[in-house]
Amino acid sequence: MVKTNVMIFNKIPTAEKIAYDSKYNDGGLIHYKDASKLMIEFAKLHCRVQLEAILNDATVKHYDEHGQHDPCVDEHSITNAYPLENIK
Repeated sequence: MVKTNVMIFNKIPTAEKIAYDSKYNDGGLIHYKDASKLMIEFAKLHCRVQLEAILNDATVKHYDEHGQHDPCVDEHSITNAYPLENIK
């Protein structure tokens, strides 16, 4: 079964969830150095999911606007594959 982007997006923990579940959470307080580690972890997670979304959504256009055979990746299928609203 092919994963849909919605299935992938629904499994991404929020920044708050990552911080709360973190080993750095000390009673609701996180040192700024540890917070930066969590920010990097969160960004890397979204980059991995973004790449997966692009691989799932990228489409090849076989004809240009004039009907000529010109296979290329549809730019919009890549730029729209991962909405910024997914970063929470």
